[in-house]
Amino acid sequence: MESGISVIITVYNKAEYLTDTIRSVLNQSFTDFELILWNDGSTDNSQKVIDTFRDVRIKKFEDKNRGVSEARNRAVKQAAHHFLAFLDADDQWLPDHLEELNRMRSTYDNASFFATNSKLIIGDKTLERNYSLHAVNTIQEVDFFEASMRDSIVNSSTIGVYREAFDAVGGFDPSLKSGEDTDLFIRLGFNYSVVFSPRVTSRIYRTPDSLSQTATDLAKKPDFSAYAEEEKQRPAVKAYLDLNRYALCLQARLNQDEVQFDRFYQQLDVQNLNKKQRFLLGQSKDALIKLKKLQDFGRRLGFRWGAF
Repeated sequence: MESGISVIITVYNKAEYLTDTIRSVLNQSFTDFELILWNDGSTDNSQKVIDTFRDVRIKKFEDKNRGVSEARNRAVKQAAHHFLAFLDADDQWLPDHLEELNRMRSTYDNASFFATNSKLIIGDKTLERNYSLHAVNTIQEVDFFEASMRDSIVNSSTIGVYREAFDAVGGFDPSLKSGEDTDLFIRLGFNYSVVFSPRVTSRIYRTPDSLSQTATDLAKKPDFSAYAEEEKQRPAVKAYLDLNRYALCLQARLNQDEVQFDRFYQQLDVQNLNKKQRFLLGQSKDALIKLKKLQDFGRRLGFRWGAF
């Protein structure tokens, strides 16, 4: 097995966070890696931040803005190694992240799709992830859809994937301007199981504002209709996609965007939702705002309520 790992960070206007992100890669205990930094047409000081790093393991690329999917695909084409690890430009890895991915791929040498655990940091609160797993304290090979009925078992800063699998499913879809990560994970999940480690090796940073979706964002989200045949054949796929549609329906209702609400709702089987979720779907914007404020208050105290 070729030991090297190609780490890919695409950057668009993340100068404020980028130094800590890059340092988190360079400080990895596993050292056989290259770091591809792809500046996707940033208009802030991101390139200046990138240029402050002189490490020989870094490959720097500067391009016009093409969107995150195209930028990632182009960065992958520059990768020297067969194993890829992605990191968002505003997240951070703990020092053992690549070491853990390498240990997993060495143990599960026939697998192609990997992920580690992470913590979600919103403001000054750190939240634990909540996955739908039968065993929570062991490395295991799981079905992506069955394991992601609460939080997604994979995110864009914890994924490790072999180049052959990435290419086989078509990489990131450049036609998608939002939701491209989920779309890739779905296509990988159709073809490969996920080797998952419960070890927390990443910090995922979000601001309260970043958790909401504007009307424009929602219009760019896929409705997953392209996967209708897979939904018919695999109940777990249908259930997982319906939970995504449910979340998008709630955001559309909060935006008072009935066009987008109907787009997602018409493909949603409410039997895949629990009673609380079905109740929320029927609420007005004002009622949802009050409930959302209660949820946000709980989140600031370190609690998570799963209906939203």
